[in-house]
Amino acid sequence: MLGQTAHCVVRSLPTFDNVLCGTVDILFPLPFLSSEVRMKVRGRLRPGIGLWTAVLQLVSTGACSDSIASIASQADGSSRVVWKATEIRTPLESSALAADTNFVFAYTSGRSIAAARLTNGTRAWSAEADESENFSASPRGVAYCSGSVIFGSHLALYSVSPATGVRRWRWRPSFGGNFTFGYPVCADSSIYVGTGQPARLYAVDARTGRERWWIDVGSAPLVNGFATAPAVTAGIVVGCTREFTIPKTGMVIGVDAATGQERWRYRWQPEPTSNGDASCALFVAAADGIAVAAADDGRLFGLDAVTGALRWTAPATGVPIVRMRDERPVTITNGIVVAGSATGIVVGIDLRTGRELWRVGGDSNFETSIIDGLLSDGGQVVGVSQSGWALAFDAATGARQWTVTSSKVQNVRLFFDTGVLTKDLFIAVSPDALYAMRRR
Repeated sequence: MLGQTAHCVVRSLPTFDNVLCGTVDILFPLPFLSSEVRMKVRGRLRPGIGLWTAVLQLVSTGACSDSIASIASQADGSSRVVWKATEIRTPLESSALAADTNFVFAYTSGRSIAAARLTNGTRAWSAEADESENFSASPRGVAYCSGSVIFGSHLALYSVSPATGVRRWRWRPSFGGNFTFGYPVCADSSIYVGTGQPARLYAVDARTGRERWWIDVGSAPLVNGFATAPAVTAGIVVGCTREFTIPKTGMVIGVDAATGQERWRYRWQPEPTSNGDASCALFVAAADGIAVAAADDGRLFGLDAVTGALRWTAPATGVPIVRMRDERPVTITNGIVVAGSATGIVVGIDLRTGRELWRVGGDSNFETSIIDGLLSDGGQVVGVSQSGWALAFDAATGARQWTVTSSKVQNVRLFFDTGVLTKDLFIAVSPDALYAMRRR
């Protein structure tokens, strides 16, 4: 099915009449919807006899121009777009971006990146990894750290010059693991990255490529799973794990950033019950000595980063619209935790107390259903919803600052749920180009 042109809609839902071109009813077994297949889903579910009828739009296919705008014509925002970089295209739905003051860096395949000038989006250079494996369907991360651009292939990390793309070093984990689900995180001139199969955390000197330490973070040696993207605060690297057991399991772990010594482990209390899984969302957030992690059932946990003690919990926001699990993205700015949800609800939470400050969205609204890659800076939160819209919120109040609908700024496809913030721009990924939008 993936890679074919397919627009699926239940005709009995009038909300979606004349929105998607080529409507057709398709039945999907329930296990299909709960798989790790990376796809964008727009619509609703209704029970059937042993099956579910789903309203789907697969991200790997084409889409009708102006489809989103016909749902909510008031959300245009096309004047916010500064440039469109058609020279840089990525097949990776889940590739993170990075930027310095002159360039934005983005994957162009599973083993190569390119730089675009922030002023106009023109291509400046490209760089490739040595490995022949492309793995373009896997998530990838790129980071700007200590004056270098760090990106990963399936088996190694590379450092290149941000100005020229010339390679500075290559590092491969000394004790195995791959970066299928790894996003490098920069803190204090070091790169911290999680690997899978087995699940480990590594620390690498960003200036030299020297491996500083590594640690097993699985529940048992050589466990089949992976460590999610970590976060660093108060000298502690906080990571989370997802292990491919039945049911899935996972935990939060705190590691000394200087030595790699394990400080603590935390298992969800009580254990998640949705779908039997107890693993983590793909990202952890941390600031001011507090780490925030999300369990698969949509609950948030605020932990003391130094001791691992539970500071607070926040409940799930409801039942996800389509997905079996609610792997909520979290970000922190100005002492406020902002968390998205597959339920369509976005909440703001006090970092220190866990008290909910505001919530927006809901009513099975894909417009605000944000499941990956929330970004924040200076009190502003930006993300891409499952509808493919770019949304900006005030972190203090939850007020919507602006919206850019993909159908108004491109002809074919929706934004992916990744991006990067610079001082003035939000830059988002699309299969046909990069798009830069004014933040203010």
